[in-house]
Amino acid sequence: MNKPFDQAAISDVLFGGECGPPLPSTDREHPVDFDLEGKFGEATGAGLYINCAAHAPALLVLLSGQDAAAGQAAFWDRWGTELRVDILIVDYPGVGAAVGPPSLSAARATAREALDYLCNRPSEEVPGVVILGRGLGAAFAVDALINVPSGRVRGLILETGPADLVTAFERRIDWSRVDDPEAVKKSLREDFNLRDMLTGLQVPLLVLHPQQDAAIPLQHGESLAQWGGGDLTILGRGNRDDVPGLNEAEYRKRLHKFLDEHARFEEGGDT
Repeated sequence: MNKPFDQAAISDVLFGGECGPPLPSTDREHPVDFDLEGKFGEATGAGLYINCAAHAPALLVLLSGQDAAAGQAAFWDRWGTELRVDILIVDYPGVGAAVGPPSLSAARATAREALDYLCNRPSEEVPGVVILGRGLGAAFAVDALINVPSGRVRGLILETGPADLVTAFERRIDWSRVDDPEAVKKSLREDFNLRDMLTGLQVPLLVLHPQQDAAIPLQHGESLAQWGGGDLTILGRGNRDDVPGLNEAEYRKRLHKFLDEHARFEEGGDT
């Protein structure tokens, strides 16, 4: 199941942090395991589901490979309550509460499993889903949407996402340590062809991108919005590590508007 881009010289750069403690289990929070059926050795994904509102849509939060659900839980718990949505935050293999080894393929599979989990919950529990991908998680968000067909998905939000993974990785990867770099780049562009994936997108799209980001410049966000026929909001501050926190008022305002327009449900039916 491994691809040329799954070698350690790439995975070790993209996915950081050691596996952490078990995710909390409370009246409002419960951990979720995502079984990858042994396709990537012992790797399994994990997630934290936070109940923030009754009969509310769920926001699937796909983080960058450097973030863990436990560290993001308090922030998204607060936002979920204010935005009136439940939250599912995902840990990829090798990150946070999930079990490694990490790889792009294992992370991609985890994102798909997380979306499938939400879309197969009872409709009274999860009436609709909006996917939010941050940084590298934006690529997994697009891929999951395309590969887990469901009428339950109401929208896609991409924040500081790469339009082309090869370009985005160029300065992060030590290509001298990579076996057959050209094969890796070819497989990345084939498996994560975001332009093709977003063309003809059938759900509403919101792209959020900071004005300044050295690793993933604004042009990436502009391309994603153009390909998917979505709205682009340019944020004034930050980089991909803390874009929500540094742009809290505008970021939350845009999420609130997007959710109100596309994911709210009245009693007994859609808005």
